[in-house]
Amino acid sequence: IQINRIAAARGMSVQKVEKLVLERSIQPSFGILGQTRVNVLEINIALDQAKKRFNKMEGRGELSSSF
Repeated sequence: IQINRIAAARGMSVQKVEKLVLERSIQPSFGILGQTRVNVLEINIALDQAKKRFNKMEGRGELSSSF
């Protein structure tokens, strides 16, 4: 998994990136057919949106420690 690299490249915490990835993971069909996978485009959009929210909060002095 590339969560550490993605977090570093985006300036985000590993925990936040991991949470976004887990929330958008696609489980195997019927729970057994195939592997867990992710939609990379969907994750990238979610990461962009999270970063925008963070930047807005930072600008207003509402910085959350969870980012």
